[in-house]
Amino acid sequence: MIDLNSKPLSEFKGLFAGLSAPEPSGLSGKFRAELVGPGWLRRIATPGLALGGLGGWQGKEFLLGEQGLNLVQRGGREKRIFPFELLYQPSHLDGKPAAAIRYVQPSPIPWLWITDELRWLDEQTLLGLTFLKAMPGLALPFVLHKDL
Repeated sequence: MIDLNSKPLSEFKGLFAGLSAPEPSGLSGKFRAELVGPGWLRRIATPGLALGGLGGWQGKEFLLGEQGLNLVQRGGREKRIFPFELLYQPSHLDGKPAAAIRYVQPSPIPWLWITDELRWLDEQTLLGLTFLKAMPGLALPFVLHKDL
C-alpha cells in the first residue's frame, strides 16, 4: 500500500483522479476510518472533527448502498450518528464518477455543507476526499478500510 502519510496534501487530488469509483450498491457494511496526509493535517483533523460533532470518529457504515451513518466511539460504546445519502455522481475534482456522501438532516452544520467523495485505493480500501462548499478547491483526504 502507498504511504499516504508521506504525501503532501497537493498530491491527493492526482492520486484520487487515477482511481475507480465504487458502485454505491456495492458498498455495504462497516468501514474503519484512518486519517491520512501530512502530519500537520492529521494533528488538526481529530480536534477539527470534534468541533464539528464527530469526536471519536471511527468510520462509516453503509446501508443498502443508498445511505449510511458515521460511527463514533462515545463512553466506550459505538454510536451511529450523522446520516448520509450515498450517490453515484461526477466528482467535484475531475467530473469522473465517484461515490458521493451527502449529509442529510438531522446532521448539523457544517456537515450539511460538506460532500465526501470515494474511490477504490485497492480492493478493500477507499480513498475519500472531503469537499467544503465554502472552499471548493480544498480536498481533505481520509481512508476507509472494509471491516471483514
